[in-house]
Amino acid sequence: MIKFNRLKVLSEDFKIIASALKKSKNLLIEVSADGLKIRRSSAKPLPENTQERREDMKSRSVYAKGFPLDATLDEIKAYLSTYGPVEMVQMRRSISEGEKNFKGSIFALFGKKEDTQKFLDSTEPYKGQELLRLLKEAYFKSKEVTRKDRKADGGKKKSEETKEDHTNNITDDDIKEKMERGMILHLNGFAADATRESIKEVFDQYGTVAWIDFVKGDSEAWVRLTGEASAQTVLDKALEAAQGKLLVNDAEIKGNVLEGDDEVAHWKKLLQVQAEVRERKKQGRGDRE
Repeated sequence: MIKFNRLKVLSEDFKIIASALKKSKNLLIEVSADGLKIRRSSAKPLPENTQERREDMKSRSVYAKGFPLDATLDEIKAYLSTYGPVEMVQMRRSISEGEKNFKGSIFALFGKKEDTQKFLDSTEPYKGQELLRLLKEAYFKSKEVTRKDRKADGGKKKSEETKEDHTNNITDDDIKEKMERGMILHLNGFAADATRESIKEVFDQYGTVAWIDFVKGDSEAWVRLTGEASAQTVLDKALEAAQGKLLVNDAEIKGNVLEGDDEVAHWKKLLQVQAEVRERKKQGRGDRE
């Protein structure tokens, strides 16, 4: 007991400490006849650690922030005591260069629920400084929400960075190596009810459709072909069969073969999407391991 810093400041003489304890009005501590031993009074035993007891302490435990960094425990306790008896005050500290420094926030336990609520409802400043006041349980819940939000934002940021990495990692050499020139059709004029399947039916009979970049409701699409028949050959055959008027779901479609910068840009986008899909699959396997 005499190792406590606040007590050592007052005295390290056990006889003096024992004498003071005997004069205490709360009768919490008993001192032996020879004045050399102390114990908790049997008349005031330690409360049982029941669920009811824990809930009661939660309802009386508060968090407060905004105290000056040079505030003392006695000053803070005196301020809190204006709302009612205080059983405990814990000054929260951070460790910097081996020293424990007050953070300006505290946990405290009031003796009564009504005094706790009185403190929480108050807007009275401490030496001109406004205080943030919460139940201790509410403080920990808010910290948990903040932690989850940061984790979610971190995952989103990582995903965006990964996506950006995929874009940046696709070089001109990659595009030249992997692209099939003259194999992309750009089509527009689709009706709202057009689907990938209805687009494929028109062109698949004249060549091999590898992929259709299309979202239902959009008016344009990109059809990537593969194999021996070029996009121009497939388009010409489809137009010839339709007597120059290409229809998809009764809407007339106009089309052209991508060339030059437009073709390169589309292939770059395509390679980026493929890289992202591979990365998602890779991450999915990692999550299952």
